[in-house]
Amino acid sequence: MKEEYVGIKFKVEFLEKLELASSKKLLELIQWCKVFDEFNLAPPYNGGSAGNLSFRAEVGKNEMVITGTKIGLKNNLTFDKFVTIKNADVKQNLVQVVGLIEPSSESMLHWEIYKAQPEINAIFHGHSDVFLDASQKLKWTETENDVPYGSANLVEEVLRVLKNNDIIIIKNHGFLILGKSMDETGVLTMQKRKEALLVIRRSEPTRAK
Repeated sequence: MKEEYVGIKFKVEFLEKLELASSKKLLELIQWCKVFDEFNLAPPYNGGSAGNLSFRAEVGKNEMVITGTKIGLKNNLTFDKFVTIKNADVKQNLVQVVGLIEPSSESMLHWEIYKAQPEINAIFHGHSDVFLDASQKLKWTETENDVPYGSANLVEEVLRVLKNNDIIIIKNHGFLILGKSMDETGVLTMQKRKEALLVIRRSEPTRAK
């Protein structure tokens, strides 16, 4: 991450301050957060984690559950580290939530993707040099411009190349994996990681014997 993290860049309105209830989906999200940490796909950054994962709370609606801002993805992933986003308005720079902490800095990006792609039910965003280094050779779709994280400009950049892509590289920033379920999204993330590692290994100069 080249840009210094300065916190979320939108206003947060807490509709209710309460811990999210246990659910099968929330427990599944916690497990994928741990996988991201294990494979260094959301490395620690400024006391939190450089990544955010979410799922659509109910099919047909934009309401979503997402990781809170500045949380680590390895330990202490209790339910209070997640929030439900009831509404997000890019123009007003406002996110309305239920939870105990502020939502991820990329909450508006997740919201707008769910809004644009009704078939997408999970979004995993991480940071990995492995993905960035291999992206051009694998011809993965990439945003055109390098813009600030958590901004309306970033939302515009991603939506411009969204189409039906299941992976998007955010220029000089990170990656997005999109799927119809958390399991599909998580498995796809690991498949893309394998592809990237293979490309990188093949491009390494052969060592003299």
